Amino acid sequence: MMHDLVDRMGSRRLFSRTVLSGLALLGVLWVSPSAWADDGSMASEAADSGAALGETDLATEPGIERLRFMVGNWAVTARDQDGKLQFDTVSTIRPILNGKALEEEVIGYWGGLEWPMRLLRSYDKVQNKYRMVALDGRHGFLDVYEGTWAEDGLEESNVASGTYSEFEGTRYFYRSRLERLDSGFRMTTEASGDGGKTWQAAGSFHYTPAP
Repeated sequence: MMHDLVDRMGSRRLFSRTVLSGLALLGVLWVSPSAWADDGSMASEAADSGAALGETDLATEPGIERLRFMVGNWAVTARDQDGKLQFDTVSTIRPILNGKALEEEVIGYWGGLEWPMRLLRSYDKVQNKYRMVALDGRHGFLDVYEGTWAEDGLEESNVASGTYSEFEGTRYFYRSRLERLDSGFRMTTEASGDGGKTWQAAGSFHYTPAP
């Protein structure tokens, strides 16, 4: 099915749209619960690159606290679903609004053009949902992702919000997963042409501490 999807959209088109939908997305986050302790002790393991950004300002509520490891200055390598290098860039993730949310600034590159992105992440304590808003600085497209923390981690997608893209009569939704690494983290993105029933690989983003 992935080959059919790529044939209809084109590998570059599918990967680019997925990225623009939420480059740190960009979007669905997947983190093993073993990456931190229930008492929030993972705070001491936050990326050293985030020290200058005031990661200790991040709220200590269990929801947003779990994203503390994302704070920092990052070097980002983007690859398509076949592992082919798309571009290298940099990203800054910082706590904002009294530590109640995270903001990411990142720039993607396609066709010789810059694609600035701004992403906001937060935790809704009322509905127990994580949300991410991704805004594309070239076309002004605003994508909304949400997900819940489960036993196997956190996953967000834009299925519930309905902020899909459309190509040749098919609506495409997106999601991403986050895997914490020994140094940094990796985000993988997927696309769905059937309303989220099935998902196919679309690309990945490898975050490592910036020099």
